[in-house]
Amino acid sequence: MTMTLDKRSVDLPKRGWVDLSNVSLPTGVFVTSRQDSVTLNLEGGDGSGSYKVRFVIRGGKVVRREAETMDEEGELQVETMDLASR
Repeated sequence: MTMTLDKRSVDLPKRGWVDLSNVSLPTGVFVTSRQDSVTLNLEGGDGSGSYKVRFVIRGGKVVRREAETMDEEGELQVETMDLASR
């Protein structure tokens, strides 16, 4: 998947999004920026659970994915995936 940021193409590695489904459109997709990074935020889910995912972009490359979900006990779980190394 590719997105355009400041008129430049940014590739989003398949392993970073292949497990995401039912993105809440249009309100579940937004972009924020801070200093030298841009963050693509996605929210979604289905009847069995919901998620929030942040893709951190630096220098025109997606470098990290941070995913928030709730476990069976209702505790917040955060998983980080390094996307810069491939």
